[in-house]
Amino acid sequence: MRLFVNLIVAICHPPLVLWTAHSGAPTVLTCAVLVAGVLLVADTGWLVAGMLASLLAVAGTISARDDEAVRERSVRASCAVLSVVKRDELRTHTTADGSIFVNTVTFHDHRLRCDGAPVDLLSWTSRVAEPGQRLEIVHDPLRQVGPVPASTVRDDGGTAHYLALILTGVAVVCRVGGVLRGEN
Repeated sequence: MRLFVNLIVAICHPPLVLWTAHSGAPTVLTCAVLVAGVLLVADTGWLVAGMLASLLAVAGTISARDDEAVRERSVRASCAVLSVVKRDELRTHTTADGSIFVNTVTFHDHRLRCDGAPVDLLSWTSRVAEPGQRLEIVHDPLRQVGPVPASTVRDDGGTAHYLALILTGVAVVCRVGGVLRGEN
């Protein structure tokens, strides 16, 4: 009976993780569902491989979901670049053992005047235009996704979705293999 329950969990858990990521559930909930997978009684190596495959599938799904939102609701606008200011932002991360990591992320704040769009600032990790130039942007009228240069919007998010499905299949295979190997 324990083998049967573990196999059901091994098969159903990765698609559940993918579904929570795709449905727009809060990232914390998606991570909690992902981490709950360690409760499976399985060989550790196979379990970790399945968790990594699920994690990559979630990352791809969230990226594709944001791209999809931009594609579906996006409005293109042509903007004049008024100024560009380089800004460094310090980001810190504290690990469970108390270690603190600090890294610097550079942003280029592009001040814009857009034709018919309520966008006046585009922050990007690289300089995408010089003052005086025109810049084509894509923005979300609901402002759930920040404005981006039009050249960065992918036409088709299908690749990320297919990759997420393939990785979910890999996760299922790894987890089932881990359950079967853990029973021996």
